[in-house]
Amino acid sequence: MRRLAALSIPLLGLPLFLGVAGIALAQPVRLTPTAPAPTAPAQSQPQDEQKQEQPAAQQAPVQQTNVPPAGNPPAGATAPKTGVVAVETLNAPDPSSVGMLGDDNGGLGIKMWAGTSRTQAERVISLLPAPIASPALRQLQRRLLLTTAEAPAGQSGGILGNGEQSLLGLRVRQLYRLGLSSEAADLGTPKPQALRDRVFTQLPINLALQKHDFATACPLGARALAEEPSEAAWLRVAVFCRFKNGEAASGELALSLWRDQGGEDTAFQALAAIMGGDNRVKVEKLAHVDPLIVAMLRETKRPLPPGSIEIAPAGTLAAIADLPDLDPEMRLNALGQAVALGAIPPQRLASAYAQLEITEAQRADILAGKLKGARAAAFLFQQARQLNAPGPQRAEALKRVYDLAAARGTLFMTAAVLRDTLRDLPAEPESLSAAPAVIRLALAAGETGTARLWRNSLMSQTDPALAAIAAQTWPLLVLVEPPAAWPEAQFQGWSETLKALPPQRKAALQAMVLILAEAGGVPVPAETWQMLIQPGLETSSSNPPVAYWRNLLRASEANARAETVALALILLGDNLAKDDPATLATAFGALKRLKLDTEVRALALEAALLRGL
Repeated sequence: MRRLAALSIPLLGLPLFLGVAGIALAQPVRLTPTAPAPTAPAQSQPQDEQKQEQPAAQQAPVQQTNVPPAGNPPAGATAPKTGVVAVETLNAPDPSSVGMLGDDNGGLGIKMWAGTSRTQAERVISLLPAPIASPALRQLQRRLLLTTAEAPAGQSGGILGNGEQSLLGLRVRQLYRLGLSSEAADLGTPKPQALRDRVFTQLPINLALQKHDFATACPLGARALAEEPSEAAWLRVAVFCRFKNGEAASGELALSLWRDQGGEDTAFQALAAIMGGDNRVKVEKLAHVDPLIVAMLRETKRPLPPGSIEIAPAGTLAAIADLPDLDPEMRLNALGQAVALGAIPPQRLASAYAQLEITEAQRADILAGKLKGARAAAFLFQQARQLNAPGPQRAEALKRVYDLAAARGTLFMTAAVLRDTLRDLPAEPESLSAAPAVIRLALAAGETGTARLWRNSLMSQTDPALAAIAAQTWPLLVLVEPPAAWPEAQFQGWSETLKALPPQRKAALQAMVLILAEAGGVPVPAETWQMLIQPGLETSSSNPPVAYWRNLLRASEANARAETVALALILLGDNLAKDDPATLATAFGALKRLKLDTEVRALALEAALLRGL
């Protein structure tokens, strides 16, 4: 998808002729015709009007103001002459206004930066959380970064070539950090000539390295180095490419120059030494992971050091999973992390799960709860996908899948991989004991029909045990189908399922449910809130930075749309899964004032699922 300009942009650099044949203006202009008036003989024109009709190149552009309306001129005024024009210089279009989303396909509005300064816009964009495991947060941030909108007012370091950072460059960088590599490439291509951000050069190199396309990456790196011979980032690429091409002396020179520029990456130097022929060097740990490091590991056939997947950027995880001779468990972890962060489609992980061979001994350990890693997830996936298995057996497997996903913090990734299975899963009476797990997985996968089917099946049973199970799932379904009036009886029934919890924990969960219900559009009576005010039931929470909270309130009050969304994302990115109801209420309230009710409902449902409600 190509990026679209935000505004109607004049054709810059083309001659524009004004009445006088052969006379062209040097700059884009706006022409404002004056009101029509009777034509007067040329020789009777006042001298100042004759000057105004001289070639525009001989006088500075001017802006005409207070043009009288058509009709009779005011008393004492001289009627303007036909053909007289006002000339106004137009500024060049701001390249940071471009985007890929408009009002008809998910954009947040062409005026979304109104009320926000350029400096503040760049500040909040640079602080956006990335990567993000929450699908709803990730989708909202994607829309913010891809919206076609008028750039905020004020100066930017990179717009006029006076610095290294622009709003467009920041947006491209954040998209890449989110794992949205193709969107980042679309937004950043072609690079605006006026901008100097290195991300426009680094991004295509990274994308080529991730695809093992060294025939593209190396020439791009060489071109960048020719333009900036002392830039450490381009020297790193030169080291790799020269050693890969068998140019040992040239590679050593580039490595020496990189050190002279302050390079201090132990793993990079070790991999460069191996590429240069020193096989005694070992790489035991990576301080950071990027596409170049992964390419060097691939070229040297060195194993991926432990802990690398946890610190790898979202876009690099797929390249890690493609490393030859990678440990199967590490490959599954890399693919799982990439799916969780939205960097690759879940079908790729589903295929890897289905193809993994699991021994009988490993199966026994998994069923006994001794193995709980990616291999266990693959085995349970295989069990749940057995379409010919009896309903109770598949439901029990899904219960284990949910328990393992909750323990590993991989609920949304697991649900995405199992979406097809959940879509076709019948709610048989003998398998309803697994209903809470199935309902939560289905909602996390976006399969609300399956969740509703299993909930209704529970409600139709007369067994008291199943009625208690139905009560457990009430907070989730009330968010999926918000009632017009507050269902106090159902809230109290759900609260009864919490009686075994400590009073403080019970009160915290009740408060969270009320906040999420309000976020989903359900009116909660004041009396229900008042019932939670009891001595000894105060809850503690880690407050977000006061500056972020205060800026969110200010931006919301000023109706600064994009800034409000960005600050809400910053706060929610670290708090959506935490027991911090005050932060959730503040952020959700700010988004609802922008009429983003659907987005808030999706976020509230995710928050409920992350808490096991």
